[in-house]
Amino acid sequence: MGRAPPGADRPAGRSPARRTTAPPPRTAEAAGRDTFEHHIAELLRRDGCTNVVVQGGHGDRGVDIIALTSDGRRLVAQCKRFAPYLSITSPDLQRFVGSAKVLYSAEVALFVATCPFTPEALGIAAEAGITGEPLKVLE
Repeated sequence: MGRAPPGADRPAGRSPARRTTAPPPRTAEAAGRDTFEHHIAELLRRDGCTNVVVQGGHGDRGVDIIALTSDGRRLVAQCKRFAPYLSITSPDLQRFVGSAKVLYSAEVALFVATCPFTPEALGIAAEAGITGEPLKVLE
């Protein structure tokens, strides 16, 4: 007996299965860590920042993005893609303040998260001149 032609075992009208890559996430919250950081970098570019560099990952010293604002000030950003039931806490902001102000001499510091900030974290941010924003505010 001979072999059946390709597709003979499929019901009529059905095309063969194809391997496809997964579509890109529709929201930044659905994105992976690297994609999230690049999404924030694109938002910074959209808003006039230049020299935008994504450096997140091991060894980033607490800063994921470095850029210049449209008026030439040094901007650093920390990006956290946490589950919505978690919060950005005061220690999270304290570490970022140290990195942004001491290690990077930032004139503008932005902490972007997919989850809420605790009142204590917002207090630290206000005292240190850090902008803490939920992602939806930026988009």
